[in-house]
Amino acid sequence: MYDRGVIIVAADPYGNTPRRPYLIISDETHPFAGRQYIALGITAAEYADARSLEGAFEAGTLERESFVSP
Repeated sequence: MYDRGVIIVAADPYGNTPRRPYLIISDETHPFAGRQYIALGITAAEYADARSLEGAFEAGTLERESFVSP
């Protein structure tokens, strides 16, 4: 099971790349925890209301400045 706040790399069914990073936002209270997750796609584009991930990592990094949008 992935914890809330973890970044994973998975298939990108809607984009131009086969894989992309995602930020897990669900936790153990989500139905089907450990098998299904709620996640936000991480992007290098700064859209309106986007939140920067700069300085948010406890370990590791992404290759470029990255954002999530609600």
